[in-house]
Amino acid sequence: MEHKEKTQLLRSEEILKIIAKYIEKNDFCDRSTIITVNDVILNDKMDKAEVYISIFPKEKELFVFQAIEKDVYNIQNYLNKNLKCRFAPRIKLLLIQEK
Repeated sequence: MEHKEKTQLLRSEEILKIIAKYIEKNDFCDRSTIITVNDVILNDKMDKAEVYISIFPKEKELFVFQAIEKDVYNIQNYLNKNLKCRFAPRIKLLLIQEK
């Protein structure tokens, strides 16, 4: 594994943990809803990150995802403060639709 690949992997894991912690701390839903940050994919320049989120139960996923999406500015600021690197990537939240 090359240095760049290792760096991307470590940084994506760190971003995943930080965003999951933010979602856990902030109350986006009631106790009957499960929100999971499944994956973070960084581009080659490591300046953009796609964050994949799944929400259960299916009936609440659009409502909860919209609430999280509205708070993306605060999530980005939280990431900027807590990520241990010079530049934090811009995040894009994506919903994983369960069948």
